[in-house]
Formats: sequence, C-alpha cells, structure tokens
Amino acid sequence: MNRRRFLKNSAIAGTMIGVESKAASARKKAFRVAYLSDVHVSPIREAEAGMARAYQSANMLSPRPDFIINGGDAILDALENTKQGTSQQFNLFSKLLKENNRLEVKHLIGNHDIWGWFNKTADLKGDNLYGKQWVVEEFRMPKRYYTFTKKGWKFIMLDSTQLYPQGGFMGQIDPEQLEWLKAELDNTPAQQHICVSSHIPILSAAASLFFDKMPENGDLLQPHYLIHTDAHALVNLFRNYPNVKVCLSGHLHMQEALTYQGVTHYNNGAVSGNWWKGPFRDFEPAYAILDFYDNGTVDRAFVKY
Repeated sequence: MNRRRFLKNSAIAGTMIGVESKAASARKKAFRVAYLSDVHVSPIREAEAGMARAYQSANMLSPRPDFIINGGDAILDALENTKQGTSQQFNLFSKLLKENNRLEVKHLIGNHDIWGWFNKTADLKGDNLYGKQWVVEEFRMPKRYYTFTKKGWKFIMLDSTQLYPQGGFMGQIDPEQLEWLKAELDNTPAQQHICVSSHIPILSAAASLFFDKMPENGDLLQPHYLIHTDAHALVNLFRNYPNVKVCLSGHLHMQEALTYQGVTHYNNGAVSGNWWKGPFRDFEPAYAILDFYDNGTVDRAFVKY
C-alpha cells in the first residue's frame, strides 16, 4: 500500500471510529438483565451448590440486574421422570431460589421442564399436571407464552418445545402461538424495542458443532431438537418488524452471538455447563449479563460464577 492510500484509509477509519464512538456515547442504558439458563438442578451436591452460587453471584452484581430470566431447563429432567421425582426437583429449585435470590425472575419453559411426555411407565395424560401445566403453575407463569414490558422494551417469551410427530421433541411454536405472536408484533408501537426469548434457539451456528463429529460428507447438521424448525418463517416474520432487535436462548449449553437480518441472536450458555461435569465444548458453567439501551442495542458479557 502506498503512503497516499494509507493516509486516506487512516482518515476514513478515524472518521468512522469517531462516528461510532459518538453514537455509543449518545445511548443511555435502560436496564440490566441476568440470563440464567439450563441450571438442571437435582439432588446432587454439585448441582445444589452450583445453583446457589450462581444466583448469589447474580444478586451481588454491581450494578444489580433489574430482573433475572430463567432460560429454561431449570431442573434436571421431568420428561421421563415420575411424579415424585419431578416434584422433588421442582421443590429443590424453589427452595434454592428462595434462599439465594431476591430479584424478580421471569421464566421460560425448557424441554426438560415438561412432565411426563416420555414416561412410558403409566398413562399420565389424565393428570392435571401433565405436560407443561406443572411448570406453568410451579413458576406462576401467566401462560406458557406471554409478554411483559420494561422501560421502552417489550419482552416476548415463547414456548419453543413441541412434540415431534416421529417421536421426541422439536424446536417450534405451535399454530395458536404463532397467531398470538403475529398479533403481539402488530400491536407493538414501532418505537418500542422488542426482545424475543425462547429456550431453544431460533437461529444458531453452534448447533452444528453440538456433536463431536461432522458427517463424513461434510454436511453440517441442524437437528430439529437443537434449533427451531420454523426458523425460516420466524426470520421472515421478524423482517417486517424492524423493532425486533434481539433474540435470547439457551438449550445448547454453548455461547454464541449471531446477527442476521438486523436481529442479534444471543445463545447464553448454561449455568450447569456440561450437566455439572465441568465445561461443555470448552464453555464453562456461566450465566449472561445483558445491558439493554434506549436506542435498541444490547451488550452482553458472561459471568463464570
């Protein structure tokens, strides 16, 4: 590169940095959120002590979070568990939350929070707690999907786990929820920023690296139980609403930031790491801190509690 071109490029870069710095300094922090996902608590020493430490840590942050989002999979597993085993886990989560947390908590439903779907020992469908009803009641959620607002932002909390027709579960929102989501987006003022939260990520590159190996043909796999199968529909929907700024998720136990079509997708790791056996894919047990700003931007950092 010759000297004249170097000086010209340096001047352009300096101007751009100046513009970005001015824009950054002009924004005002609205509030802070701690995102604690995939705690997977159970009656084992590591899980109990780990959940307690994580919530204590979030409560001692400075500045303090305005609220916490439980990103789902609060307990180890209810899908295949008995009623007694599931009750023991939910009771433990509530006990540890009461003892170690003073902040408001907003809850998402994770796949492991759903009771009885895969329990083949008895027909549980007649029980009024079967499926998602138990977790909705346990966490006093207004509904399995819902919204709330905070200082110029609307949070849309999705129920992202549905039964897969061929068995198991998949990432998706059901038709009823999709119609509700469209109405919520339509009824949100254009100047109000939107954060969409779901346990299972809507978009992810990390999902392709969840397993140890790639297929021999080199194809990257995006299994139906790791990301949303309706990702195309949701991305196309969000394109019509520029005030959708960020999507938050957990589920993969991996940390990721992906920006697509003007929306930033933050996958926020796992409090439990590798299900309380150390790091998962080199991601240590951690939770996310998200600072929301009045101009629609969000900054994220992680706390290895």
